[in-house]
Amino acid sequence: MYRVMLVDDEETILTGLSHLMPWQRYRCQVVATADSGAAALPLIRQHAPHILFTDIRMPGMDGLVMVAAFRSEYPLSSSRAQSRDLSTRQPKA
Repeated sequence: MYRVMLVDDEETILTGLSHLMPWQRYRCQVVATADSGAAALPLIRQHAPHILFTDIRMPGMDGLVMVAAFRSEYPLSSSRAQSRDLSTRQPKA
C-alpha cells in the first residue's frame, strides 16, 4: 500500500481529496494531512509518504519551499511539479 500525504491551506480541498478520491483502488492510503508546509515537514518525517500532494501557494512556508526543505534532508527523493491556476479559467461558452 502506498502512503499518501496531502498538504493544502484550504480545508475543503483537504477534505475533498481525502474522501472523494478512491485511494484504495490505486493501492493508496492517506496517512496524513497538513494545512501548511511548516506543519507538513514533521509529518513527512513521521509517516515517510511515498506520494505527496501539495498546494504551491500557501501562507508561511509554501509548497515549493517545503519540497526544497524535504529534498535537502532526503536527496534521493524525486519530485514532479504540476500547476493549474483555476482562478484564470474561463467558463465554456
